[in-house]
Amino acid sequence: MDVPGSGNLTFEIIAGSLPYGVFLDSENRRIYGIVPDHDAEYTFTVRAKTEYGKFADAVFHFDSYESDQCQEHPCHNNGVCNETREGLGYTCLCDGHYGGVNCDADCRLNSIGVQNRHIIPDAHLSAYLSRNQSLATEARFNSNASAGWCGENANSWIQVDLGNKGRIFAVTTKSGDINRKMESFTLSCSTDGTRFSDVFDTNTTTTYVFSSAIGALTQPLPDPVTCRFVRLHPKSYKGHPCLKFELHGCVP
Repeated sequence: MDVPGSGNLTFEIIAGSLPYGVFLDSENRRIYGIVPDHDAEYTFTVRAKTEYGKFADAVFHFDSYESDQCQEHPCHNNGVCNETREGLGYTCLCDGHYGGVNCDADCRLNSIGVQNRHIIPDAHLSAYLSRNQSLATEARFNSNASAGWCGENANSWIQVDLGNKGRIFAVTTKSGDINRKMESFTLSCSTDGTRFSDVFDTNTTTTYVFSSAIGALTQPLPDPVTCRFVRLHPKSYKGHPCLKFELHGCVP
């Protein structure tokens, strides 16, 4: 025998709360979702109500248990896995020249994305003492500007904000044209955009000087550096210091 109004039941949570990521679907009379990956106890009361105002309550209780995200060994190349309650549930501490979420990227070869405005927005490229109307964005390695970005003199610089701190392993440049080109340059690095340190030669306090040529030239840094902001400073040039560039490394 049917109960009058039982065909139009509505459901609501009247006490306690559902875990984050779990929802009450009143229309389909179900609770669904993915419980957070941690140890916890949940108690809540669901009320079922008819169209005539009659109702019944039911108390639910369940436990969740955190899984070991590192059990599947997600970190490659000797990376060390650490449990966390954020993101993927783990982080990898990478070894040597490896990086990326799972330490599966070779940072020595990995392009950071200066040439890609979806990775490095235009606002993250800036310059000081640019030549005439030269734009910082013309320093992108794939820009349409024939000579790239051009500075006025040796006091000029071109800067990229990586958006987060990362490790830089190499730089690729393509230097201007026969009449205006960067012949050599130095790099400086900063984590806060205010205090910059030169990239030094290995085991010295001598600023390392990079070469540059009209054709693409990739050069490793003497030692990897950790920074968010990178500046290229002209050292020697013909006409005016002009170039395009890309950086290689790993940025979280």
